[in-house]
This record gives sequence, structure tokens and C-alpha cells, in this order.
Amino acid sequence: MSSKRRRHQTLAMGLLASLMAPVAWAQTGAEQTLLDQGQYWQERGDTERAGEAWQKLLRINPQNAQALYGMALVELNARRPESAQRYLNQLQAAHPRSPLVSRLQESIRTGRSAPQIETARQQARSGQASQALSTYQAALGDRAPTGPLALEYYQTLGATAGGWDEARRGLNRLAQESPEDPQIALALAQHLTYRESTRREGIAQLARLAGRADVGKAATESWRKALAWTGNRSADIPLYQEFLRANPGDTAVQTRLVQAQNLQKQSQAASVRTADPLRQRTTAGFQALDDGELDAAEAAFLNVLESRPTDGDALGGLGILRLRQERFADARGLLERASRAGSASRWKQALDSATYWSLVEQATSERERGETAAARRSLEQAVRLNPAEVTAETDLADLLVEDGQYDAAEAAYRRVLARQADNPDAVRGLVGVLAQNNKAAEALALVEKLSPSQQEKVGALGRLRAAQALGQARAATERGDTAAARAALEDALLNDPASPWVRLDLARLYLRMGAVAEARGVMDGLLLSNPNMPEALYASALLASEAGDWPNALALLDRVPEKHRTRDIAALQKRVWVHVQASAASALAAEGRQTEALATLAQAESFATQDPELLGAMALAYADAGDPQRALGMVRQVLARTPRPDVGLRLQYAATLLKTQQDVELAGILRQLQTAPMNDRERKSFSDIRRAYIVRQADGLREAGDLVAAYDTLVPLLAEQPDEPLAMAALARMYAANNDYAQAQALYARLLEKSPNDVPLILQTAAMATGAKDYGYAESLLSVALARAPRDPEVLTAAGRLYRAQGKNSKATEFFTAAVAAENAQRDAVLAASGVAAGPARSGNPFAQRAALQQRAGGGLSVPGAAAVARSPVGYTPQQYAPQPVARSNNAPAGLYIPDPAGASRFGTAPQAYAQAAPMTPASYYPEASSPVAAADTAASTSAARRNAAALPSSTPRSVGASAAAPAMAPVYVPPAQPMQPMGAPAPAAAGYYTPAQAYGGGYAGGAQSLPAQRAMPAPAAPSAWSTAGLGNVPDPTRPRTARDELREVQQSQISSFSVGAVARARQGEAGMSQLSEIEAPVQLKMSVGDGHLLLGVTPTGASAGSPGSPYGTISRFGGGPVTALAMPERGAGSQSDSGVGLSVGYESGGFRADIGSTPLGFGQSDVTAGARYRTALTDDLTVAVDLSRRPVTDSLLSFAGVRDARTGDRWGGVSASGGRVDLTWDDGELGIYGYGSLHGLTGTRVRSNARAELGGGMYWHVHRTSNADLTAGLSFTGLSYQRNLRYFTVGHGGYFSPQQFVSFGIPVEWAQRNGRLSYQLKGSVGVQYFKEDAAPYFPNSPSRQVSAVQAAADALAFGETGATAIYPGQSRTGLGYNLGAAMEYQMHPQVFVGGHLSLNNARNYREFAGGLYVRYAFQPYNGLQAFPVNPLRSPYSY
Repeated sequence: MSSKRRRHQTLAMGLLASLMAPVAWAQTGAEQTLLDQGQYWQERGDTERAGEAWQKLLRINPQNAQALYGMALVELNARRPESAQRYLNQLQAAHPRSPLVSRLQESIRTGRSAPQIETARQQARSGQASQALSTYQAALGDRAPTGPLALEYYQTLGATAGGWDEARRGLNRLAQESPEDPQIALALAQHLTYRESTRREGIAQLARLAGRADVGKAATESWRKALAWTGNRSADIPLYQEFLRANPGDTAVQTRLVQAQNLQKQSQAASVRTADPLRQRTTAGFQALDDGELDAAEAAFLNVLESRPTDGDALGGLGILRLRQERFADARGLLERASRAGSASRWKQALDSATYWSLVEQATSERERGETAAARRSLEQAVRLNPAEVTAETDLADLLVEDGQYDAAEAAYRRVLARQADNPDAVRGLVGVLAQNNKAAEALALVEKLSPSQQEKVGALGRLRAAQALGQARAATERGDTAAARAALEDALLNDPASPWVRLDLARLYLRMGAVAEARGVMDGLLLSNPNMPEALYASALLASEAGDWPNALALLDRVPEKHRTRDIAALQKRVWVHVQASAASALAAEGRQTEALATLAQAESFATQDPELLGAMALAYADAGDPQRALGMVRQVLARTPRPDVGLRLQYAATLLKTQQDVELAGILRQLQTAPMNDRERKSFSDIRRAYIVRQADGLREAGDLVAAYDTLVPLLAEQPDEPLAMAALARMYAANNDYAQAQALYARLLEKSPNDVPLILQTAAMATGAKDYGYAESLLSVALARAPRDPEVLTAAGRLYRAQGKNSKATEFFTAAVAAENAQRDAVLAASGVAAGPARSGNPFAQRAALQQRAGGGLSVPGAAAVARSPVGYTPQQYAPQPVARSNNAPAGLYIPDPAGASRFGTAPQAYAQAAPMTPASYYPEASSPVAAADTAASTSAARRNAAALPSSTPRSVGASAAAPAMAPVYVPPAQPMQPMGAPAPAAAGYYTPAQAYGGGYAGGAQSLPAQRAMPAPAAPSAWSTAGLGNVPDPTRPRTARDELREVQQSQISSFSVGAVARARQGEAGMSQLSEIEAPVQLKMSVGDGHLLLGVTPTGASAGSPGSPYGTISRFGGGPVTALAMPERGAGSQSDSGVGLSVGYESGGFRADIGSTPLGFGQSDVTAGARYRTALTDDLTVAVDLSRRPVTDSLLSFAGVRDARTGDRWGGVSASGGRVDLTWDDGELGIYGYGSLHGLTGTRVRSNARAELGGGMYWHVHRTSNADLTAGLSFTGLSYQRNLRYFTVGHGGYFSPQQFVSFGIPVEWAQRNGRLSYQLKGSVGVQYFKEDAAPYFPNSPSRQVSAVQAAADALAFGETGATAIYPGQSRTGLGYNLGAAMEYQMHPQVFVGGHLSLNNARNYREFAGGLYVRYAFQPYNGLQAFPVNPLRSPYSY
């Protein structure tokens, strides 16, 4: 290659390189820009924008490590771990040694523990460092933290006692691994400043970081804070100087520097002078006061006053200190003493200030107590004392607005603005007053006249427009126009979205409308963008407290920085804390942890005794904890030591009486209070208690079946308040109890029209619809409730009950499981907020299980129609973010309607202890749960129970002000047991569904009712199988069933089991023919499948009739008949016996059951057996059951198995009845009437076909009934007719009783009882029977054999056989008959049951004995109540 050519080539390459260099530089610059954008948005939690940046970067450079790492974090944040894993794989392939690989691996691992990590973060944010650390460690397992999680882990560890050193080592390691990560460097520097020994090292690192653009602002703030922790020593002067060089305008640090320099000069002074040591301490106190070290100043002043109580300087200094602490009353007293000690002019200015602010503070307290006139006097005095200060004048104007004196308020606001034109409170107040006085134009004109600087001080124009809208909202509220108030408040929010108080007003309105989720969403919206805004946290806490969400309220208040905690916040925090402790005690008691509950209350009691509201909360919690006497005693003690108890205290006593069901005393208290002067808040609480009391009396009468008296009790309240929701719901329950669901639904529709978003009201309506079997409507309502409150335990429980009522156990289990999880989350939140450890699930204490087992002796299944429960008011829930007192009214309406307690006149004396209260029960509108391993095929008729037992459900609504009432004292009805049956007839199906008598409340604002405690008894030292099987989980019948109880019932009803037994039957009769001895060994496997059970059965069976006798008169009536008897007189027909194994498979779910199988295979004649049965309720009182079946006839060996005549070889028999049956049952709870009809065709091998028609019916009375015992007596009638008489034993006959006319009248009596682990039943019947049979030929199927038989009979007569014939004669008879029966089952072990049954049926020329024993094994421990009535394992062929 020539040199010229090489030069040209070199030149070209150089040109190319020079051209590409800017491109490469541009590409690198674009990558850096996208990298910065991705990191910026990811640090701020905006994963969407971060993802966009990372995607763009990966399109430029697909192997960029930071982009791959960032995209993986985006996918993890979106809960897509599979996608994150793909990015990790790419990162490992491209950069196997990058530290980002291990970080990302850890992030993916911890992503699976995201809920725990989020909980830890919330705990850390709320200041619970130790709890947060434990949660982090649980999420990490045994792994050391790495990646971004490591940073927050070590920051949390550093905030715990004893964790500083380990946190420093961890942060140092992270800094070494990622030296370029500014967040890690910042966290390490901040951590070092927390210890005196390393503070200066941390300050130096913060000084270096302060120059960075990304963390510089945070580093500067931490640097400044660290200097505030540093002393004023000479050695610290350079630290202040360095900060001021970087931040020259910081006056606070400059002041500290000057102080340090002055101290340095003082310490360097050589002169040592003798001085008063107390004076030196006073001087030191003033110096500390100037330095802002209030604790040191207080200690110095108090030290001087201990030695010299009248020292004027110390008194004055301590007074100024109290003034700074906003303890104005104390400051005023100290400064007055200092003035009297001398130099009064020296303290005058401070004393005037203390007096002024103490009057303002005093007025605030008087406003909170509703003493409006006194508050006004205090404020007017403050204004006179210092007219230049506008706070008192502004507060006075606010007070006038609250009192409705808008003109006077307007004048006061204008006076303030005349002195301070840009005062924001006065401007906003004036704008609001003008708007409320219908001067909207003037209000807007006022806003527009403000200068920009004034608008900046007052607030943006939007804020003023919001103030105007707030005034319009208040005016609309006073008019009762909720829609207009809502529109105005929503407009105010649009104009001032950053105001927590505007949001609080709107949230409160939503809360009153029942839209709890919307109310919380309004407040949460501000916290999302301003998570640390003190006012937003305080306003959100106020809303949470008004909704009864005490744990959340406490968590919000804990997040308020200490320096921003005002006296109002501190007062709210104390109030909320007491409520949290009370709620925790109730939760502990509900778990059976009474000792811990009482200890929690004892700890909190000292904080509540001076506050009526908190006293009431504590008293109600004591009642929940099983100590009603303490509950009443607390309030009574305060009443006794108070010379003139105020209305608030007496109202709390009334609420406690309501809770503990002391209705007689409560009625007296209400009558005394009705004429007492009350403010609006007290009047509302009085109305709530009175309303709950009246509704409870009405509900008690309704549940007792006295609808007339119930209506008379309620109607005066309805006359006063025709649209009151609680009273309307009670009236709806009455209509439903009277089976008038249309009226009930109409009432609920009216309520829903006014409050369509009220979740508790929706639940009540859905429960009513479920009780009416309108499942579609109920499901549509619950879908709305689930959409509005998807994690509300009550909503989830209601959905579970709906599906359980329909027999959809799988769906019910899903919702009950979700409800239990939600309940646990709420319980854990309450206990965590109170500082009490969340213990095991209810009755988890093994020593409580034995007690619970013993309690089952008197327990019972949930009782439909138990007394409804209302929540009594526990205090006065604030309705505004600032107290809104109203002057007490001295003209309260006298003579308000307060009925006598229902218990006093109808149900006996009210109980003296809460533990004796009538049982409280939830909705029971699905079939009564029985032992899943012994579920009866027939069920009780329940229509009457629904009617007398509060047929209309009233779901447990949340109550305004966390109000609660105790159960009404009323008789309790239980579901009727199976009606008495006619002799020998199958049991009519009468199973219906029970409508609930759920708890009602005082409103719909929120909160869950507390549960009474279940007391535990000592357990044996060595745990038994019972104590380890969870038998303590048996629901206490004296408390409402929870979602946990119902989930347990559904799960236990689905337990699979294996049963094996032996059954024997002996029927007297003629040997070889009607005589029968039978032994069976039924084996059954019952497996849970879907919403029901799959049943597999194997039944080995042996049966024998003996051998027919040899005399002609006997042997001629068997098999071949007279011809064979004459032809073979010496030859026997043979022994008649047979054996085989029957098989069956079936499925049962709810009211449906189907099966198919065979008679024992191996019998001479085998056949298919099958059946399908369905039962349902047509109305509340009427139940229908339809049965289609093919079943064997087991009257004799011939009809069951078939027989063989050994002389002729004839085989015949094996009769089956195929057809259908319809049952109708009407039951009103005390009296039942039933009827049934059936039609069957009967066929067998070489047996003449037959037809059977049957009609029957009767009535029964429940003579004595409890949840564990039932005595029933009745009258029964049966009539049946067969087409042919085929009850004999020659070929062609079937060997079964088949009269052409049969009539029976009987008197059945039945007693069933459940006692602990034993359930048994005794029954009997006596009556008169009549039947008529037609004459029948010996061979109904064969005319030729019949002709031969007639000839042979004639020959036999000729041979001297008296009575020889070939025609069975007809007959008719009347006689007495009776039957007796007994059955029992006993649970020997949590998984083992033994049982048996005996029966005797006796009539003229007929007697049959039957009995059996069995063992049943459950595949899981069963800890529920025993089956009632008992349903033992019987022969699968006994229908």
C-alpha cells in the first residue's frame, strides 16, 4: 500500500472518529439523564414515572445494571415477582459481580413478606421501634438484611434501646458496599449524631453531604438539628461557625454561637467574686430560659424556691417559663406572687399576658363544657385587659357565630380587621358570617379588595371561597338540607383541598350519612400528600375517634411530632388512649382472658374517673369483662361523692344501666333526667338512650309473641319521630314476625332511600331478605355492601350467612374465613394500640377448654329470636373539629314517653348481674347446625320459631357515638324439633330456615359491639385428648355467635367420618313365612365434597325365617301350595335364610339428598335401590318435601330377599316399592299440623304387581321446650290402601302387609334431651287401628296353578284335612297398638362416638323388636354440640 493511500486512509479514519465522538458523548449524556430521572422518581415512590425512565434507558442500553435493577423494583412494587425475577436473571447474566444482584435477590425474597414489612413500616412511623424491629425480623427470618430494606431496618434498629451499636455497624457495612449511595451516607451521618461520642463525626459528614443536590436539603436540616443537641462549650464554637459559613442567614444558630462566645468570655474572666449561691442558680435558670432549655430552667427555679419560697426572681422566672409552656393559669398565679414579692412593674407585662391568655384558655374550657355565657364573659374580660391583642376578640366572634348571633359576630370580626387588616382568622370568619347571612356578594367583594400581600397572609382566594362555602353548608345544615350541605362542602373542598378542617367537615357529613369509607377517604387524601402534617393528623384522628376507630386515632396522634402537640391534641390523645384500653379489655374478655382484661381496665381507670365520657367507656368495658357490679359501682361511687352530679355523669350512669340491663332503675333515671336542663349534646345522648330502651322493650315483647303489646310500646316513639331509623327497623321486625314481609321491606326501602350508602342498614335489609328466602335480593344488597366495605367483618359475616342459608357451604366458608381474618386484624390492632399482646384465638387457653366442655351440659345451639342487642351511648362524640357548645335548655319537654320495663311486668325481675342476662344470638336463618357426623335427615319445622323469634333480622349496625345497649329480657324460643309421626309412617320433612334476631344499634355510624366474657374453669394438670382437641371453642350460648363461631360450625358440619355398627331385628310370626330374624353390619364412609357429603355404604346382611312346618295346613300355604303338599307330604320346603352384601352411594347437601345402591348382593333376589329427596320452605310457616324413590319392602324374608321352595325349585320374592311422596308441614312454634300423601307401585320376581296409596296427617304441641330438651305430644292419623292383598307366601304373593283398607289413630309422645356429651331420645305412641283385607287366591299370577290348587284342596278335604282351601279368606279387625323407642349417642373422645337404639312395635298378632349399636370415628376432632335430636346409625333398608 502506498504511503499516499495510507495517509488518505488515516485521514478518513480520523474524520470518522471525530464525527462519531459527539454521537457517543450524546448517547452517554442521554443515559445519564434517564438514569437521574429513574432514580429521582424511584426515590419519591412514583414507580410509574420511574418505570418509564428505566424502559427508555433499556432501549438505549439493554444491559444497563441500574435500569435492570430499577425495573425489577418497579415490578416488585406492582406485585409481579415473576417479572422482577426475569430482570434479576438479566442482571446476573450481564453483571454477575454487581452488588445490585444481592440487593435485588433480597428485595424479591422480602417481597413475599410485603404485608409484614408494610406493618413494620407503619409501626416504625408511629414510633413503635421495638415492635417494628420484631416485625422486620419475622419477615427476614434468619437472613441478614440487604438492599433497600437493610437501610430502613438499621434505621429502625438504631431507634431501639441497645440497638445503636449494631445499627452503626450495619450502616457502615452498607456505606462500604455502596460508597456512592447518598441515602446510605445520609442515614449513617444522622445515626452518628444521635450519640454524644460520635456527634461531631456525624456533623462533619452532614456538612460534606449538605453540598449535594440530591440529599443536601435533608443533610442541612439534620446538621442544624445536631447543632441544637450540641452544648455551648468553647470547643463547639467552630462547629457553629462552619454552619454559618454555609448558611449565613440562620439567626437561631447565630444566637447559639453568640451565647457560646459569651460563655467563653465569662469563663475566661480572672476575677472570682463572692455571690449568693441561690442568686447564681436563679441567674442560671434565666440563662437556660434564654437558651430554650426549659427543663434546666425549671429545675433551677424550683431548686431556689425549695430553699426560698418567696424569692421574687425565681417566682417570676418560673411564671415566664409556665407562660412559654402555655400553662397560663399556673403562670398567672406565679407572676402574681412575684409581683407581691416586690418589683411589680418588672413582672406587669408578663402578668398581663398570662392573665390574658389564661382567660382565653378558661373560655375555651367553658365552651367545651357548654357554658357559653361564662365563656363570653371571660373573653370580654380578656378584650378589656388587652384590646390590642386580637385573639380574644376573634374567639369572641367565633363564639357569637356558634350562638347564632351573626350580626354581633360580624361587628366583632370587623373590629379585629380594623386593628389587623390581614388577620386570616378574622377574614375567614367574616367571609363565613357574610355567607351565612346571605351576603355572598359582599363576602366575595371583601376577598377581591384584599391586596396581594393580604391575600398571601389570609390565604389563597380558594380558601376564602371555601370559607364562604362552609358558611353556606352550615346554613343548609340548620335547614336540614343535607344535599345542599354536601354540595357546599364538596365545593369548599375543591376550593381549599389542603385544609384539613374543610375535609373534616365534609367527612363528618359523610359519616352522618353512613358513608364511612368516603369519610375516611376524604381525610386519607390529604395524608397521602402530607403524611406528616400535624393539623391533618389531628383532624384525621378526630374523625377516627368519632367513628369509634380508636386504634387508628391513637396511631394518627402518635405520628404528630412532639413539638406540635398542643393541649387539645394531648387531651384527645388521653381520651383516645382510655378508649383503646377499654376496647382492648373487651377484646381480651371476648377471648376468655378476663384476668388480663380486668388488669388492663385497672391500669386505665385512674385516667377516667374525672371525665363522664371516659368513665362511661370504662364502665361498659367492665360489663364486657364480666364484672357488671364493678361497672355500676364505678359510676355509683362518683355519684356518691359528688354533691350535685351533673347531667353528663347521670347520663353515663343511664348508659351503664342500659348496658347491664337494669331496666327498672333505668326507667326511673330517664324519668328524672327528662326535665333536667341539657345542652344539645346531652339532649342527644338522652334521646339515644331513651330510644334504645324503648326499642328494646318493644323487641322483647315481640320476641315473646305479643305483637300487640310490642306495637303499643313502640308507637308513641314513632309518633314523636316517624322517620327515626331505629324505631322504623323495630317496626319492620314486627311486620316480619307477622309474616308481612312486604311491609317490612317497604320500611327498609324507605330507610335505604334516605341512606343508600349506609352499610349497616344495608346489612339489616339483606338479613331480612335472607329470612324471607329472597336470596337474590339479599345477594344484590350484599354486593353493594361488599363494594363499599370489602374488609368489614360484619359485611363478610353477613355474606357467609347468606350462602350458608342457601346450603352453599363452600362459599360460606370463604366469607367466614375472610371475616375471621378481618376480625383478627381489628382485634390485633386494638391490642397493639393498647400495648397488650395479642394472644391466641378465642378459648386458646387449654385450661379454659375443660370449663367450656363442662358448660356444654347447659349449653345449646344458637337460639333464633333471642333478645336483640342495642349499643348504649358511651360518651358524647364531638360533632365538629372544635367543640360546639350550646346553652343548656331549661324548658326541656316534660312528660316524655318512657314505658315500664317489659321485664318488670311480663318477664319477671330484671337480672342483678350481667351474667344472668338472656342469651344474645346472631342471625340463625339457616338450618340449625347439628353434629356433622350425625346429621339428621329430617329437620325441625322452623316457621313458627321464625315468627315468634324476631323473624325480621336486624343486622348489627354501628351506633352513633359508639352507643351500646344490653339484650332485652325476654323469653327465648328455640327451633321446634321433629314433629311426632304416625305409627309406622316415615317422618315428614319439616325443615325450614330460621330468620335471625340480630342485634340492633343506636345508629349507623360505626363500631362493633363487644362480647360478654366466657369464664374459664381449672383444667386437670395433665392435658387430656379433650383439652388438646380445642373443645374450649364451643360457643358460649350467652353471647352472640361470631364469624369465628359460624366458620367453625360450617367446617365442623363438613367433617368426614367413618361408622360401623351392628343392627338386629326380630319379628314374631309363623316359622318359614312371616317370622324373621335379621342381622346387619352397616359400614358408612361420609366424605365432605363440595357443599355437602358423599356417602359410601357397605352393609353385610343375614336374614332367616326358619323352616315351614310339615302339617298340611301349614305347608300348603307355602311355595307350591296344596298340590305340592299332597304330592310330597314327607318332604320339607327347606330352611328359609339368605345373606349378602348391600352397596350404596349417595350425596346430601342442604335440603337435597340422592342415593343409588342395591339390596344385598347374594340374596336370592337382588334389586336396585335409589331415591331423591328435596325439601324447602314455601312460606315462613309452611314447608314442603318431595321424595321419589325405589326401596325394598322388608316385612318378611320373602319380600326382602326372596325364598325358594326346595320341593319344586320355585324362586320368587324380592319386592320393591317405586313411587313418590309429598309432605306438607305448618308450624307456628307452639302448634304444628302436617299432612302427607304417597303413591307407589310394588313389583317383585314372580310376584303379582300391586299399588299402594297413602294419606296421613296430624298435629303436635311442644309441651316443654329449651335449647337442650323437647317434650312433644300430638295426634296422628294414617290411612292407606293396597290394590291387592298379597301378604301370603305361596308363589305370586309378596309376603308383605297389604290391606285394602287401613286406618290408624294414635297419640304419640316424644322426649329428646342433650346433656353434655350425651344426646338421647325416648318416644312412644298408643292408638287404635282398623284394617280390612280382601280374599286372595293362592296363586294370583297363575290361573292354571290356581285351578290345580282348588282341585288339590278338594282332594285334601276328601282325605280329611279340615279347612283345606285354595283361597285366603278376607278379614277385618280393630285393635289397640303401641310402639316404644329409644336412641342415644355419647361422645367418648373428640373423634369417637358410640351409640345405639332400641324399638318395640306391637299390635294384634304382630310384634317386632329392633336394636343396634355403632361406633363412629370423625377424621377431625369434633368440638361442637351433640346432635339434637339424636340420629343413630340404622339399617340402610329401614325407611
